[in-house]
Amino acid sequence: IQFIPMKKMNTPLIDYFEHEDVMKILSTVDRSDTAGVRDYLMLNLLYDTGMRASELANLKISGFNQELQTIEILGKGNKWRRIHIWPRTTDLLNDYIQNWRSTPKSLHHDRLIISRQRTALTRFGIHKICRKYLKKSNIKKQLPNAKRSAVHSWRHTAAVHMIRQGRSLLEVKVRL
Repeated sequence: IQFIPMKKMNTPLIDYFEHEDVMKILSTVDRSDTAGVRDYLMLNLLYDTGMRASELANLKISGFNQELQTIEILGKGNKWRRIHIWPRTTDLLNDYIQNWRSTPKSLHHDRLIISRQRTALTRFGIHKICRKYLKKSNIKKQLPNAKRSAVHSWRHTAAVHMIRQGRSLLEVKVRL
């Protein structure tokens, strides 16, 4: 059975967001309560870093370095990478940690993103939150025939913006 080749399938195109679309999505977040501040931070982290939902769910406070403006991400294959984040994202992280982050249950004390139940937010919860704001913003697709994923489209958005800034494909590959 192992030697039967897998059927080859075309991989679907994944949509991305233009900068104006990102601003529109971010403007739909109500930042007057803890959940809104957390969601705004999550969307900014996705835009800045292009990380996967599972990577966002596994972020640890100990992996954030304010002075160096870096965050450590545990990616696929249990590979760690440390990437630089924008000063704005650093400020949002500091504000969330110091003023808004709920005290988690002891098992989840080092997790950065905390749910309302004071546990680590799962990738499914992150997908649900991203879908909520994507639906709320009602933006049009950039690629009409492309699939739109609430979280993975942020990853493609980060890659498109890096390329537009003149970054090499190798830099994009290493970061994402």
